[in-house]
Amino acid sequence: MTKTMSSALPFALFSPLPSAARLTSLSSAVLLIGAGLTACTDSDEEAAEEVAESTAQAEEAPLRAEDTWTRATDAEMTGVFGEITNSGEEDVEIVSARSAEAETVELHEVVVDDDGVEQMRQIEGGFPVPAGGSLQLEPGDDHLMLMGLDQQLHPGDSVEIILTLSDDTELSFEAMVKDEGGDDAPYDEEDSAEDSAEDNSAEDSNTEDNSDSHGNGDDHDDQDH
Repeated sequence: MTKTMSSALPFALFSPLPSAARLTSLSSAVLLIGAGLTACTDSDEEAAEEVAESTAQAEEAPLRAEDTWTRATDAEMTGVFGEITNSGEEDVEIVSARSAEAETVELHEVVVDDDGVEQMRQIEGGFPVPAGGSLQLEPGDDHLMLMGLDQQLHPGDSVEIILTLSDDTELSFEAMVKDEGGDDAPYDEEDSAEDSAEDNSAEDSNTEDNSDSHGNGDDHDDQDH
């Protein structure tokens, strides 16, 4: 009878009761786990908020770079072209540019001198981008110039360009490298000078040939008389 009653008693009566130190340790562990979970949750929430904020800022940025590209080259300089649009309500000015691929990036314009010759020069001030409008960067017109390239640019590569704006914000974009030809503004003044000298030499040669031809004609006329 006693054996039957003992087996029916709750198991808790025969289990040792936890000590106060053990209870304290268990409580501390639970608190630590809870704090860790809270910290992870807070960290994840903060990261998500930062991503959402960055995305919102990117979507709200008034300036966007579209169809940007640069010419493949093995020289130390080349132009960057494309379109910069301004969806904002205020004019924005591009005051400078930089790239890790080049020593400097200059803002260039093309002007026609008194002799009717196109000359490329660094623009004074910056490129204005009107509110609700756009800035066209084109060969033979306004463009960015990568100066002191540290490596060749091959078709299919890309170059990151960072523009600094008049409000101290920045606009970053990738310019695709293309194998585009065409006659642009003289990027290399020495090459331009050599081409001009060759053209002048050819013109002088043609003038001398024509002069000789006319002189020979006069001799024939004299002989005929």
